[in-house]
Amino acid sequence: MIGRIGSKKSIAIIYCGSVEGVARHLESILRISRPGANLLTMHGDYIHNIMLPYVSESIDQALIFSHSLATSCLLRAYQSLKLLGVDLLAVVSKPIGVERSLKFDEENIIEIDEKVYRVATTLASIKIGVEIGGRNIQRIKRMEQEVTLSSIVGDIIKKFREDADKVRECELVAATHSMLSVAEELGDIGYMYTTVDKLHKFITIARSVGIFYTTTEEHVVREAIINAKRLAMQKSFVEIKVNTDPFTAPLYGLVIASYISLKNLRGEESTRLII
Repeated sequence: MIGRIGSKKSIAIIYCGSVEGVARHLESILRISRPGANLLTMHGDYIHNIMLPYVSESIDQALIFSHSLATSCLLRAYQSLKLLGVDLLAVVSKPIGVERSLKFDEENIIEIDEKVYRVATTLASIKIGVEIGGRNIQRIKRMEQEVTLSSIVGDIIKKFREDADKVRECELVAATHSMLSVAEELGDIGYMYTTVDKLHKFITIARSVGIFYTTTEEHVVREAIINAKRLAMQKSFVEIKVNTDPFTAPLYGLVIASYISLKNLRGEESTRLII
C-alpha cells in the first residue's frame, strides 16, 4: 500500500460503511507525513453519485476502505473509479461474498478479516506515516516508538481493564473524532455510539456513557459532559483517556475495544489470550 500512495500528489480516500474513522485517521497521517499532497476524503456513495464526474481527472490514486456490510457501496465506488480510469486500491473487511469478489481485480483489492480490520488498517496507516514521513520528523519518530503492538497490548489492558469493564455495561459509547474508529468498533458488537460533539442528542435515552478521547481533547470532553448534564443530570460517565500521540491513540483504543468485544462474546477466560 505504501508503494501505491507514497509518491502520489492527489489522493482520494473513500469509505463505505462504518469505517470513516480509519479513513480520517489515514488522512490525518498523510497530512503530517506528506504535507504537499492534495487529499480528499468522502463517503463512497457521495463521491460516486456527486463528485467523481467532476474530480476524477485530478485524482492520481484512490484508496477505498469498506466495512463487510457495505459491499454495495464498495462496488459502486469501485466500478465508477475503474470506468473513469482512476488508479485504485480497495482495502476491504471480509467476508465480501464469493460472487461479489469476482467483480474485483485481484491486484486492486486487499482483504482483511473483519475481526482485526480496524486494528490492522490503523497500524498500517501509522507505518505508512513512518515510511513516507521519515524518521527525521519528530512527531513521526514519536509515533514509531509508540506502536510496537506486541509490547503494548498487555500494558494497555492492565491500565484500562477496570474502566473497560465499566464501559461494557454502558448503554452509549461516545468518542472524539480522533477516536471515531473505536466507537465504530464497539458499534459492530451492538453498542449505540456517537461522537462527543453530538452527545447531547443521545443523552436522554442512555443512563450511562463510555467516552473515549485523547489527553489533548480533554477540554472538548469536559464541555460535552457539562452540556449533557444540563439536559439529564442523573447520568453516569466512564472516561477512557489515552495519553499518547493523538495519531497513535486510536490503536490503543482499538485494543481496549477488542478486549471488551472478546469479554462480551466469550467471557472472562478469553481475555487472557490478549494479556
